[in-house]
Amino acid sequence: MAMAPVAVVGERDKFTKRFDHLSWVSDKPILSENGDLSMVGAPLVQWMVDRQGVFILSEGEGLATLGLAPGEVVGKSVFDVYADVPPILENVRNALRGQTIESTVEFANMVWECRYYPIWNPGDEIFGVVGTAFNITEQRKRLQMQEVLVNFASALRRASTRAEMPSIILDRLSTILKAENTALITHNPQNGTLTIELSRGDWGVVDNTALSAEVQTRLTRNSKKIIAEGLPFLDNEFSLAADFDGILSVAGVPLTTQEDDVGVLWIGRMSPFTDDEVLLLLAVGEMIANALRRAAQHEKTERRLKHISALHAIDQAITGSLDLRVTLSILLDQVVKQLDIDAVDVFLHEPQLQRLKYYDGRGFMHANNRDVSLRLGEGLAGCVALSRQPICIAGLSRMESSIAENSYIKGENFVVYYGVPLIAKGKLKGVLEIFHRKPLNVETEWVDFLKALATQAAIAIYITEMFDDIQRSNVELDMAYIATLEGWVRALDLRDRAAEGRTQNVTRKTVQLARAMGVSEKDLVHVRRGALLHDIGKIGVPDHILNKSGPLTKKEWELMRMHPLYAYDMLNQIEFLRPALDIPYCHHEKWNGAGYPQGLKAEQIPLAARIFSVIDVWDALNSDRPYRKAWPPKAIHEYVVGQAGECFDPKVVDTWLRVFDVEMN
Repeated sequence: MAMAPVAVVGERDKFTKRFDHLSWVSDKPILSENGDLSMVGAPLVQWMVDRQGVFILSEGEGLATLGLAPGEVVGKSVFDVYADVPPILENVRNALRGQTIESTVEFANMVWECRYYPIWNPGDEIFGVVGTAFNITEQRKRLQMQEVLVNFASALRRASTRAEMPSIILDRLSTILKAENTALITHNPQNGTLTIELSRGDWGVVDNTALSAEVQTRLTRNSKKIIAEGLPFLDNEFSLAADFDGILSVAGVPLTTQEDDVGVLWIGRMSPFTDDEVLLLLAVGEMIANALRRAAQHEKTERRLKHISALHAIDQAITGSLDLRVTLSILLDQVVKQLDIDAVDVFLHEPQLQRLKYYDGRGFMHANNRDVSLRLGEGLAGCVALSRQPICIAGLSRMESSIAENSYIKGENFVVYYGVPLIAKGKLKGVLEIFHRKPLNVETEWVDFLKALATQAAIAIYITEMFDDIQRSNVELDMAYIATLEGWVRALDLRDRAAEGRTQNVTRKTVQLARAMGVSEKDLVHVRRGALLHDIGKIGVPDHILNKSGPLTKKEWELMRMHPLYAYDMLNQIEFLRPALDIPYCHHEKWNGAGYPQGLKAEQIPLAARIFSVIDVWDALNSDRPYRKAWPPKAIHEYVVGQAGECFDPKVVDTWLRVFDVEMN
């Protein structure tokens, strides 16, 4: 404030009585009633001067901040008391000219909000000036701090990632506090480690954290103390420390949230720090801590969502494809992407040989690993496999001399190694290896996700092996089924001399015709089985009827026609042969309904049976029998074509003619 004090508010009545012959030029009260909070609680000075500028009143608590006592300047000229404060003198002169003035003046290292009111006598002459002054220094400081915090918060919100924040923080602090050196040290609450995330000025080149060893040691040591005590560090005489290159003052403030300690913010400059600047640093530090933590939590949440998505993609690959190369390819891509590492590979365990065989990898500069095979205990992967425990090496480059000369990682410049055994159902399936060419600062979440990926890889290998085993078992079982069926057929051929040797022939041609008719490969399996077993029911027909050389009697025919029913009774009890029943049960049905055993007609007859009946008759007529010779091709052609629509399905006959190009001569 730049003016001499006047009467306090509580003395206004006494003051106006002394000058009741005068009138106020303004009805505006000395204390604002419009809710102006900038002056509430501020030290007040009330003053009055006459026409010559001589103080006739000087009161108020604010006088003490100027080193004055109430009434001390009464009788003195304002132009003498504040001769070195031109704005005050100019405001008094203007008020003596009749102007009402409100202004802010910086004086004695303080900020004052001043008001000047002309006083008029009944003759409309200016008698003097009455005024008030409020010391708003603290309010102004708070306002400035609020502006700094608002701007700081706005700058942090503009950061799209957590990684962008340190640079913004140090740049703005350097500008606000005119600091030559800044550093941000972050704290990992999981393991208590401190990391110099970014440093500027003599403490580190831009975007480089290469602090000198002395500076790094001292800042780290004091950071531990700050975090432990939760109190700021301030030393305005750091010039005594030669290793700080003449830096006069250093301040460090804790970055703390309600949940944990985020780190420490360090500022160094040539000029000392004021208490207000330290308070500003503390306020900024709290904001920075919360912003960093929120950003870290947000990114952690996003990482977890990405991890869940990655695991889901791998799950889909495992369940959607039984091709191990496809599944592991997706898994390796996710490892590189989600863990942000340079290279990854997977070895598969060969239990018969007790060796590890390289299977696939990503990120290697050389192709040294394509044919790598390791004994258990040999190399890094072999050690992981033998111990069945994860292995982490942070200084891999220092171990290269102890690794075999033909090692597949030679020349890759890897620094960090993680090896995880792939174990499923208690059995070793392989090893997942991760490599990086720079140091890694990993958290528990990173390691847990690596283990989850390793589990997925083990499951993928296990499921693929299990499926291969099942397929192999199915093939073997199917071969056993076929061998059994063929054994039955050979046994039947031994009984039925007329059918001897023809079963395989009619089976092959039936499958060929069925495929031409559009029967699926899946159903062709049942067609083949049905064709093989078409006469299996004849096991129930007596030998004397089955091998009779002459015509059968009516009663013998009745017994012979029972063989489809015998076939049904036999095969219907065997689940895997039930879909093959169409041919053994229905191959004697006729298109016109005159067949047996059910008298089915047209498309009531299963397609497989309709197809087989044409092949069966064709083959029978084309073969010698004990009671007749084989028919000529032309006669067979005329007979089959003539029976289309009677015994046979016309469409089957047309396809038969096209597929087999039956001779007519």
